[in-house]
Amino acid sequence: MSKEASIKLNASEISQYSCDDLCQILENAKGNIVLEIPGMGYCQSFLDQAEVYYKALFIGENIASFCKNIHCELNYDYTQPIYFVFQPNNIAGLAQQLIWLFPPSDLDLDDDYPVDLYNEYEEFRGNLENRILRFPELGDLYRGNCVAGQEDSYHYSLYRDYFIELHSKYPEEIHYFWRSVLSNEIGYDFYLSQKSWIVPLGVDIKELLKRYGGFNNEVPDLEAAEYLSLLNCPPIAFQNKNLIIFPESDVYQAQKCAEYMWFESPECDKIRDNMCEKIMKLGIDITTIRWDFNTAQNRTQIQKILLSIEGDVLIVQDRIAQYVLFPKTLNKIKPEDGEKYLESISKLSESLRDTHWTNYRYRLSVG
Repeated sequence: MSKEASIKLNASEISQYSCDDLCQILENAKGNIVLEIPGMGYCQSFLDQAEVYYKALFIGENIASFCKNIHCELNYDYTQPIYFVFQPNNIAGLAQQLIWLFPPSDLDLDDDYPVDLYNEYEEFRGNLENRILRFPELGDLYRGNCVAGQEDSYHYSLYRDYFIELHSKYPEEIHYFWRSVLSNEIGYDFYLSQKSWIVPLGVDIKELLKRYGGFNNEVPDLEAAEYLSLLNCPPIAFQNKNLIIFPESDVYQAQKCAEYMWFESPECDKIRDNMCEKIMKLGIDITTIRWDFNTAQNRTQIQKILLSIEGDVLIVQDRIAQYVLFPKTLNKIKPEDGEKYLESISKLSESLRDTHWTNYRYRLSVG
């Protein structure tokens, strides 16, 4: 949490203040103000975890217009608090908003908290996919846990018709991807999972990484990489500075999602046309991209691989999308394992050299 805070607030404290008292506290702040949103205990469902992030998102979005230099601090652990750090630019308005957001009753008890707050809370949720958010990361943590919660077989069997309709509208969720809430801001749709991103062809992926990849507004250095698969060894991707295990299953899952979403789902033509229209509105030329490949094998044939110098970002491109993978799914080759690849490559090189000279001598003998 920010060490520069002069005042720290939490829900239980705010619910005890009058609006005038809270105004006085905010006025006396000499530096940043920190608002703490509590996490929850262990052993909860994905949907319960989603609600932690949604509640924080709702609060953050509702106070942002009364603040300057506001940012969110979180450590991606739903059991730990989430903090908003800010300075007020409208003390009276912020105090009124905080009093409204944190009434004396428990917000989790439907019978007690104000009806207008409940209605706003649910209306915000219902219109989330159309909003441009100040805190898109919280929005994606919420959406990701909602999608993960679909794995609950009890809920799926109980609401089968609901999920059939849901997956018709959002086919990516069948493969546990979701449309990032940042899509509304950047002007095109891209998709996240717990392990990878799906980004349309033609888009400058470096700008997206800079904005949303967790690199502190910097772009990782990317270099062209090669793919190599050897018998009895995991496939690898490598360039001059790094050699990693190629995350074959994760890339495959992302490819299957993109292919289903844009080529096989009931609404695939509509979804694909909508994606193309958004990209063209950004002035990106996609006329050279072919969509008429007849088979999945042609569509998902890998065309390019990029690997960051640090080995912490892998980008794989086929004929329908770009796939981004991060450290969670990337493993560098251990030195002792690297020797196995070097030995196999050395044998391959020697075999190719022998074959080359054999063919060369043969051509000389018959020429």
